[in-house]
Amino acid sequence: MSFSRIFNPIAITISIALAGIVISLGITERAIEESGHEISRHSLSRHLENLQDFQELLLLDYTEWGSAFEHMSQQRDMDWFYDHIGTADVINTTIHGMGFMSNSGELIVQFVRDNNPDYKLSSPAFNGHFSHIRNEILKQDASKPFPYSFYQTINGIPALVTLSPLTLVEPGEHPDYVAEKRDFMIFWRLLTPEFKQDVSRSLKLKQLTFTPDDNPENLPLKNSMGENIGALSWQRMAEKKNPLALSLYTSFAMFALLLIGGYMSYRRVVELLNEMNDAKSKAEHGHKIKSDFLATMSHELRTPLNAIIGFSDILTTRKEDPLSPQQSEYLEHIQTSGAHLLTIVNEILDLSKIEAGRYDLREEELDVTRLLKKCLVFVQKNAQDKKLDVTTRFPEVAQEIRGDEKVLKQLILNLLSNAMKFTPEKGTVAIHYRVTKNQELHITIKDTGIGISPEKLEIITEPYLQDQDHKTRSHEGTGLGLAISKAFIELHQGQMIIESELNKGTTVTLIFPPERLID
Repeated sequence: MSFSRIFNPIAITISIALAGIVISLGITERAIEESGHEISRHSLSRHLENLQDFQELLLLDYTEWGSAFEHMSQQRDMDWFYDHIGTADVINTTIHGMGFMSNSGELIVQFVRDNNPDYKLSSPAFNGHFSHIRNEILKQDASKPFPYSFYQTINGIPALVTLSPLTLVEPGEHPDYVAEKRDFMIFWRLLTPEFKQDVSRSLKLKQLTFTPDDNPENLPLKNSMGENIGALSWQRMAEKKNPLALSLYTSFAMFALLLIGGYMSYRRVVELLNEMNDAKSKAEHGHKIKSDFLATMSHELRTPLNAIIGFSDILTTRKEDPLSPQQSEYLEHIQTSGAHLLTIVNEILDLSKIEAGRYDLREEELDVTRLLKKCLVFVQKNAQDKKLDVTTRFPEVAQEIRGDEKVLKQLILNLLSNAMKFTPEKGTVAIHYRVTKNQELHITIKDTGIGISPEKLEIITEPYLQDQDHKTRSHEGTGLGLAISKAFIELHQGQMIIESELNKGTTVTLIFPPERLID
């Protein structure tokens, strides 16, 4: 048998294998490049979302400031606007312009960084879409400022624009205050070449540009009407190849190809995993910064609030120099509003502690029946005011569990308060508990209230979200109650299950694991 007859089939087999490996490597390389572009797109999108969140938070801090309403909306004192807001360091370093716009859409004044005319809004502002923007903002809860953000071009440069109405959270001192006639404060930041360079350096991008091209691989920027004004396009920075690996790739045939191809694929996968981990770390870091900020601000607010409530209580209860009925009424308003605000601050502080992993339980042995009865005492007046039928069903022999009494009491009170708040007059609220066959403790609170829609049920325990249904917006709340309740039960290694149907009621079940029960 000739050598060629032996070698040719082997050579053909090796050639086919090599061709398959080369094609496979090419397809893999392309897939990795596409995955890398998608990761870059996600990172860039998250960066812009964080920028928008910060700008909205910054603007909200000023639009719910009572002094801003008095000086700007009532007195039209634009010098005060510039002196007290326009000169703030954080504004001069993070945004390029700010403005004040009347409810009718007139841009009364605007200030831009370094008085650069290229940063100024044109007139009329927002390309004639102001009526749409105003309606979108004002149809929200009138007792709270609502930031509205979008993109538009300013002298050919894309800019993130945020509006929020000047809102009095407690409008009682201003009888002429009309929520539908609120004026607006505006902040905007341009995506300047310097901004794009910083983002490119941070996210390892190159040629980050603003383009009218609607290529689906680009990241679109939308105006106030939800229409694309253009998009951001970019390229990923080229990866350096190993010359020795390429040399081996061409020199050693099948085994060298397998080794090099495996090495290159492994290296690219590791790099992509590192990029994903970096993006995750940045997102977690941003979330931690938000939680730390909320915790710090909550502490800063709670201290003066306690002083306000304490001194007003002293004035109310002192025996010498009794107050007039009108003064007593004013003090009662101060105490009620202060207590309500303190409750909100405490909720935010609790949630931020939980998110930051700094909430420690003080565990002890608790009688479940006694705990539930204590909670029912707190809500008894609410039930009587609404003529609710409150029913209970507890075991003859009380069950004990190991937990934090303060936390569990707040958890139960949150759920009972919700049940009574959303149950109409003469409705029913029931609470009972039992130990299951697998030694789990189930505490169930059931009401005949307005219920929750299926789509809202999926997000009802997310922080800062509330059911936006028109039937429930009349009820006050921060949107934190169920989020905190879920966090509290999870601190006890348990879970919270919510079942609901519109117009029929809601059932919430708290499940404690067997290790929490005391025999």
